[in-house]
Amino acid sequence: MNKKTLSVIIFVLILIVGAVWGWGFIPKKTSAESYLNKSVVYHQQGRYQECVAAARQAIKVRPDYAEAYNNIGSAYNSMNEWDKAIVALEKALVIKPDFQLAKNNLTWAKSQKEKNSP
Repeated sequence: MNKKTLSVIIFVLILIVGAVWGWGFIPKKTSAESYLNKSVVYHQQGRYQECVAAARQAIKVRPDYAEAYNNIGSAYNSMNEWDKAIVALEKALVIKPDFQLAKNNLTWAKSQKEKNSP
């Protein structure tokens, strides 16, 4: 084996080791929690569509994420989309039956739907 071939092999091994050790060669997966945090910030800013989108990303990473479903329901409540809110909040409560914030948001959505129905 000549020096050039050996140099290339060593370089490739360094890249592989660096990728495994997290030197930034391989992009890191965004966590469900970071998507949920973005969702919360968007909700606080009144950017409800973006709130829903970020919460849906959290659910892609962690399908049983009750808090993400709650954020979706809360955003839909803020947009007066009661049926969508109810669906999301009921999913949150299937996952986490004692989730009081989701229960409160669901009660609100149902009361507003009833109040605004013809």
